[in-house]
Amino acid sequence: MGLSSIKNEIYNYFLEVQQKRFEEKQPLLSVYNMHKMVTSLKKSKVCSHWKKLQAKAIQRVITELDGGYKSFFRLIKKDHTARPPQKRTCVNEQFSTIIYNQSGWSFKKNYIVEINGIPIKYSATHLPGIKSMEIKELRLKKRNNKWLCDICVEESRVFLDITTNNKVLAIDLGLEKLGTGIGSDGKVVIINNKARKISKYYSKIINEIKSKQSKKEKYSRKWKHLQQRKKFFYNKKNSQVKQALHTQSKNLLSMNYDIIVVGDLNVKRLMQNPDSKLKKMSRSFGQSNVSMFLSFLKYKAEMKNKHVVKTDERQTTQLNSLTDKLFKEKVELKDREVNLSTSIRIDRDLNSALNIYRRWHQNHIAAVAPPLESFLSGVLDKNNIFIKKSIDSISTKV
Repeated sequence: MGLSSIKNEIYNYFLEVQQKRFEEKQPLLSVYNMHKMVTSLKKSKVCSHWKKLQAKAIQRVITELDGGYKSFFRLIKKDHTARPPQKRTCVNEQFSTIIYNQSGWSFKKNYIVEINGIPIKYSATHLPGIKSMEIKELRLKKRNNKWLCDICVEESRVFLDITTNNKVLAIDLGLEKLGTGIGSDGKVVIINNKARKISKYYSKIINEIKSKQSKKEKYSRKWKHLQQRKKFFYNKKNSQVKQALHTQSKNLLSMNYDIIVVGDLNVKRLMQNPDSKLKKMSRSFGQSNVSMFLSFLKYKAEMKNKHVVKTDERQTTQLNSLTDKLFKEKVELKDREVNLSTSIRIDRDLNSALNIYRRWHQNHIAAVAPPLESFLSGVLDKNNIFIKKSIDSISTKV
């Protein structure tokens, strides 16, 4: 039995133990008690093969399971659709990522690393001082038939003081455009939805393959060939979407803004909306990969000592950013522009971005930023956004 299969077996074993205790209304086992059980189980004949997997890696598996249950009990209070940890299936030729924390590896000479007692030759000439690094964690994974090793290193970091004179960018996330932002310097930033375009292109190809595959006998030679083609295009779509989002998040952070404020968008709830009229919108949110973009933006911002802040975005579309009052008529999805006054007409996403900036400013009084009223009027005056003026002609595109 391989190391990945042993890892999944341990996970499933303790998952069943916890499920049984939950059904019997007994308190769940703590991480410490599960660690003690592993020590005794490895001495038995049935589970003696668990010894092949390094002790720290086993501890990490148990910690993952415990974290999954804690996350479930925390989310179920807010979202009744939350699901508890599920059983992991052991599919042939599928390797599950193994995490070694603090120990379980050793770097040798001639570019050889010994992981779990197995010597592996690696190619990392760009890391000449890898032996001197303060490595805290190592992750062994397999992606597209290639073995990869993630190395987590500890290093000191100086965090930005959020109360200093910082440049702020407020972004309204959307579908037509992935994001529309307004900076504290008055500049408008447009983030094109490249991920959605890529997803739509490859989804069309994948759906055609699915249609052909449904007419073939399952597990026949032609069915298997189409299955491989489908998997190929899924991987290609995912890699291109990730590359586009990585590039856009990197370009956004290179624009010299210290704080990026985004709306607290509940993508999961939007995608699960039962309203048949909003099914297309739910699908579009899935194709846009908004959550993935935010996760990329957040970890890249931490590396550059910048902040990504979430703020409440309820009613930001329905509020007039100039008067801070609701529009007389409800703004529908088809309405791409809104009238702030008799002479000012702007893009609805820009109006939402201005409202997000306003809310952030009101909630962070200590932050040194331009006075709100003068800032809003200054943005409109600087960009001269009137009825005949197009937003695309005065914006910076990412």
